[in-house]
Amino acid sequence: LLGSFVAGVVCSRVPRLAAAWERQVACSIAVPITSVFFASIGTYVPLAKMFHPKALGIGLLYSVAAIVGKWVTGLLAWGEGGWIGANVIGWAMVGRGELGFVMAA
Repeated sequence: LLGSFVAGVVCSRVPRLAAAWERQVACSIAVPITSVFFASIGTYVPLAKMFHPKALGIGLLYSVAAIVGKWVTGLLAWGEGGWIGANVIGWAMVGRGELGFVMAA
């Protein structure tokens, strides 16, 4: 996995290689690989442990902290959009980080 990651980083820095990757490989394999990846992550989720009261409490605590943290970060990005723009940025980030909890488990 680390070798694949490093190869991806190196290839992404070379514009010609990155363009060839997008044109030849990424479009054709992105959907199947993404589906297999999420399915394989789903098989690692211990459902019996996940719905234990202590695990639910910890998950709820992390979720609230993540949501509030992303919302506050959006408010820190207050700019030309004002209050509405800051809220849009903060709330748009909420759905982006939950995969991190799955990966951390």
